[in-house]
Amino acid sequence: MWFSCGAASAVATKFFLKDHPEALVCYCDTSKNEHPDNERFIKDCEEYFGKSILRLKSSSYPKMDVEQVLLSHQFINGPFGAPCTKRLKKDVRKEFQLPTDFHAFGYTSDEKIRIERLKESEPDLKFTCPLYNNFISKKDCYTILKEAGIKIPRMYELGYVNNNCIGCVKGGKGYWNKIRKDFPSIFWKMAQLEMKIGASCINGTFLFDLKKGEGNYTTDYEPDCGVVCASTLLDDE
Repeated sequence: MWFSCGAASAVATKFFLKDHPEALVCYCDTSKNEHPDNERFIKDCEEYFGKSILRLKSSSYPKMDVEQVLLSHQFINGPFGAPCTKRLKKDVRKEFQLPTDFHAFGYTSDEKIRIERLKESEPDLKFTCPLYNNFISKKDCYTILKEAGIKIPRMYELGYVNNNCIGCVKGGKGYWNKIRKDFPSIFWKMAQLEMKIGASCINGTFLFDLKKGEGNYTTDYEPDCGVVCASTLLDDE
């Protein structure tokens, strides 16, 4: 079971363990780049699951640092994903998994397209999606966790749609203006990183040039970032 520190993956894990109590619960550790409240959420989830979460780290990037990955690739993101997603999550999963493994992912009831894309990109991967199969939405996951007495991660409470790394390179103008307000030091750190690399997070707009008020986070937010999100086209990068 692939746990991402998000509400959906937490509920999916609980559902999956009902039928597969022997399953490993795996987390590709990007905690250095995430909100510190995620450590609390992980501990709460381990009690909720009655099982420890196995933390996996990249052999190529042991510091699990997004900035390190972006600098080494001199590339931030593109239409097929971001190198940080691939190197710190997807590659870590592929290094750990066995051909005979059966996987579970936290896709919700409204993510059929993402499930179909996964089938197309990794046709040999045997997997299931407990939330999709049980018609459970992300909103339902918040309710289920609340009823279980588990406080949702702080990023959701701050109004973010996903519990990604703080300052996700796949976010749009509205997302980055929200980061500027909530986490100004991270905003300006990424703005400086863009200058070093010579590429922007937002297509055509560098953060130094982003005007306050641009974008609309309700319609322009960061994509969910997980262990299956980076396109295989990045493999040859």
